[in-house]
Amino acid sequence: MSLKDLHDPRPVVCDFNQMTYVEAIWFVAWHETDWFAVVYKDLDGVWCATHRFRYWNTADPWDRRDKKTVYTARDEAADANAGAKFAGTFDSISALMQVVNHGERWKMPVRGTPEQAAELLKRQPWVHTKVEPKPRTH
Repeated sequence: MSLKDLHDPRPVVCDFNQMTYVEAIWFVAWHETDWFAVVYKDLDGVWCATHRFRYWNTADPWDRRDKKTVYTARDEAADANAGAKFAGTFDSISALMQVVNHGERWKMPVRGTPEQAAELLKRQPWVHTKVEPKPRTH
């Protein structure tokens, strides 16, 4: 597995247009900080785990001055259990962050398409979305 530190300045954490399957999504929030994670298969069918820390500048979820750090791990070894391993890791991390930071924790098992994940996300009280059209293919 490879780990890539993206330091992504954009508010987007997961681009469903770049996924073929979503295993689960996690979210933990505490004092002016939150953590979001997703385990998925990318367009090449490779298991990936992406997580993001956001340190708020203001309560505005679109504030570009928020500090965000995004990390992605990819299973380049094609381990058949990579999705379960990534999910287990995020289960442990989210539980620990909830306890240590006295935060609120959510886990959404999706086990389905990116469209199903997006529909589930829309119903969450902590989600702020901007929908962009899917890129056209020629």
